[in-house]
Amino acid sequence: MVKRKSVQLHIYPGKLDICIMDDIVDFNEYYDVKIKKNPFVSCMQNYCKNGFTRFVIILNFNHDCKITNGHIAHEALHATAFIMAYVGQKFKKYNHEEWAYLLTWITNQVYKFMKRNGITI
Repeated sequence: MVKRKSVQLHIYPGKLDICIMDDIVDFNEYYDVKIKKNPFVSCMQNYCKNGFTRFVIILNFNHDCKITNGHIAHEALHATAFIMAYVGQKFKKYNHEEWAYLLTWITNQVYKFMKRNGITI
């Protein structure tokens, strides 16, 4: 089972995908990847055959480890870093508001999707 939400990034190219999954086979088929074992939580950049890029956050609630708010923040930061690297935006020591804005938006998208699917932490 894979539940997926795909959201167009507001001011950057590409889409953010949030996947709640318990089966790596369906995930691998959809994204045309070869992940060998069910991840607990993960984030990846996926280049589609049509040239489009997706930034994917994976949450597996059917795993021995319990997902926490900290894990979601951790993966949201990875997604933020992938997106910013993709658009050439470097982290600035004294002004990183772009990063903070995007990180907040990504985190909110994850929690909205979890709530819509009846998942709480």
